[in-house]
Amino acid sequence: QAKFDAKHNALYNSIFKNFEIAKEATDYLSRADGNGIFATKEKAIEAYNEQFKPLQKLFADRGKTLVVEYIEDGAKQKVWDPDAKDGKGDWVEQDARGLYTRLDDTTTDPVKLPKGTAKITINLSRSTGRGTASHEGLHAWLDLMFDGKPALKASFEAKLRQTLQRIELPNGENMYDFIKSDKFLEGIE
Repeated sequence: QAKFDAKHNALYNSIFKNFEIAKEATDYLSRADGNGIFATKEKAIEAYNEQFKPLQKLFADRGKTLVVEYIEDGAKQKVWDPDAKDGKGDWVEQDARGLYTRLDDTTTDPVKLPKGTAKITINLSRSTGRGTASHEGLHAWLDLMFDGKPALKASFEAKLRQTLQRIELPNGENMYDFIKSDKFLEGIE
């Protein structure tokens, strides 16, 4: 019993510490977003363009293109809702704050992008400002870093999997298996 409590307490303390860090970051982003740079559509687009400029340059330096598109609604994505269909769960569409279309993805975007092109779509009516830009920007950066480097991607995935498998949850399950049990990730390796 004492061993479980020590493990549980260590996990709780680790989660709490990370929660505090995330909360501080969220508070900072909220204050930054509230300072007026996202107050109007025009100011928001200007701020996003400035934030994405270095990432677009990185894409260009690698012979790729990152398109940034701004919309006011209609950024739909499918997500797993465990409460849908009387608690049985189902895929539902939701309005997204932003979307990322990977390099050379021909299935996600309704308009086929030219080869070597990726796209970030920002939904101005739902976006949370820098938080949305950072989230979509991270998708883009990872996509570019792994592009044409299958060994690097496989190594990164293996290390991440090993790390997650070492994190034991209070119920005895490891974090990797817990994440893999999410219906949203069904069929993804």
